Amino acid sequence: MESDQENCCKQEDKLGKSIKSIEIYWAKYKKFDWITCSEKELQEARANANKLIKMSEKIQNEFSGKWKNI
Repeated sequence: MESDQENCCKQEDKLGKSIKSIEIYWAKYKKFDWITCSEKELQEARANANKLIKMSEKIQNEFSGKWKNI
């Protein structure tokens, strides 16, 4: 059985990886040419941007309550 410390470290690692993933894609779509891209590229970028928003909301909701007590 995991100790609270081990569980906390795993959660920190998971959070760090999720944040890094968001930062990578944020940088990509920040530079994306939304005006002159193809329709296919635009649809893919929109879908991925929506995934990023949902992922960031999930991370915020999952971890905000847990970190208040630390």
